[in-house]
Amino acid sequence: MDIVKVSLLAIAIVFAITFTKQIKPEMSVIITVAGSVVMLIYILGYFNDIVVFYNQLVVSTGVNQKYFTILLKAIGIGYLVEFASGVCRDSGNTSIADKVVFVGKLSILSLAIPVIQSIFEIISDIL
Repeated sequence: MDIVKVSLLAIAIVFAITFTKQIKPEMSVIITVAGSVVMLIYILGYFNDIVVFYNQLVVSTGVNQKYFTILLKAIGIGYLVEFASGVCRDSGNTSIADKVVFVGKLSILSLAIPVIQSIFEIISDIL
């Protein structure tokens, strides 16, 4: 099971951070970032399965692919922002983490503009 591997890796990283923090505190941030990147790279293999699933869903439903692309991008931005802000918070930079979250929200909002336009076009056609 991959979740067991990721969980064990996370526990090993936490032990390394805890041990290093006592000896050389500035190294704990580097270990946090490096460990997080390793875990992220490990789970990126699942991303291909998700994209294949979404492509099959687009073909089977006949919905315009641009909407599914926007959805995938928004999900990706959300996960990336969560990852980056978590690393910032772990290193004690809450202010930077808040800015990352804010920029992520604005990015998703700007990404959704075509969907919002389409919704208003549909509403205006109905009225």
